[in-house]
Amino acid sequence: MRFLLCLFLVDFVVSDGVRNDPECGLRRTYGRDVRDGNFPEYPFIASILEFKPRKLDAEFMCAAALVSKRHLITAAHCFDDRPMNPRYYSVMTESQTTRAGLEFDIERIDKFPLYREGSAYDDIALLTLKHEAHNNTIPVCLPTAGESYDQRLAYVLEYTPIYNGHMKVSMSRQIIAKRSDCEEVYQNTVSSKLLRGVSMEHLCTDKRSRQSHCIAYDGSPVVVNDKNNRLVLAGVATFRENCTSQEFPGFFTKITPYLGWLERMMKP
Repeated sequence: MRFLLCLFLVDFVVSDGVRNDPECGLRRTYGRDVRDGNFPEYPFIASILEFKPRKLDAEFMCAAALVSKRHLITAAHCFDDRPMNPRYYSVMTESQTTRAGLEFDIERIDKFPLYREGSAYDDIALLTLKHEAHNNTIPVCLPTAGESYDQRLAYVLEYTPIYNGHMKVSMSRQIIAKRSDCEEVYQNTVSSKLLRGVSMEHLCTDKRSRQSHCIAYDGSPVVVNDKNNRLVLAGVATFRENCTSQEFPGFFTKITPYLGWLERMMKP
């Protein structure tokens, strides 16, 4: 029994030392498929809300992905030209046991140190909650170092408006493109965000498979299934050169190059 337990724990530690939640990436709970009833299929996706002066209600700002009970990953550019004080923001997670989402206060906002505003390089940020997310919210799994995603089926999750400022989660199935294909699309594009071209830290989805809604895209997670059919966070959305054109694929910051930084930041 002890041997089996050791195998289970090893399977959920990525090679850079970040320990995954034992339940990470699950889409079933209490013997039920979370697609039934009011259970969200993707309980790790969350919305970042911004409080603005003279407005009663917080406004949706970006999407994020819960990767532990206290940590979420999003795009650093979500905080461009915005204060870094956590008191101006909160996080609303999806809930497995309630109809309404659950709101949590943020303790820290950490952008990757090399990120520069207006750039698509190193566009990743880590949010730390004041308290653990509860009510059976399930994090997504972090990937293992060096994992390849070329030509794999992925799921891009976005928030889309439904009525009176309310949002719902929409999912589209997309194929992750080879880096060479991504470079080919962007090689003739002059973009201030990609002055050094497409790099190893980027992921693109195949433009032919794109079904995105082009709404509330920033920070949206792209996830893949691992060998155990758990969902793994492959990247977070950074930008689209032309959201209305099918010529440009979705563009994401890949998680694997930042596992070492995430490990250091997520330590208690």
